[in-house]
Amino acid sequence: MGKFSVGAIIGFVALLGRIYGPFSQLTNLYVDIKRSTALFERIFDYFDMEPAITDKPGATPADLAMQDIVFDRVGFTYQQDKQALQNISFTADAGTMTALVGQVDKLMICRE
Repeated sequence: MGKFSVGAIIGFVALLGRIYGPFSQLTNLYVDIKRSTALFERIFDYFDMEPAITDKPGATPADLAMQDIVFDRVGFTYQQDKQALQNISFTADAGTMTALVGQVDKLMICRE
């Protein structure tokens, strides 16, 4: 009966990996293509959606260039049942980038 050395066994396992690795990748290619196709379908469905909020007929665009934007007692929610901000008032100065930063009880307005 023949004997196998540890090196021969490791070499054989490495050879099997080299042989079956590309075959395994090829069989997974179909799954990757189907997954990508489904993702692109969802993306294009999203682009085709009609906006939930539309302008009134005859509305004119607001000319906000170089004008301050005042937020007076506004709120914001991430989820419908959980209010993130409520009754917040601030002014976004014209020509600046404005951000609300921090926890709700220690909210800061940062301008750049």
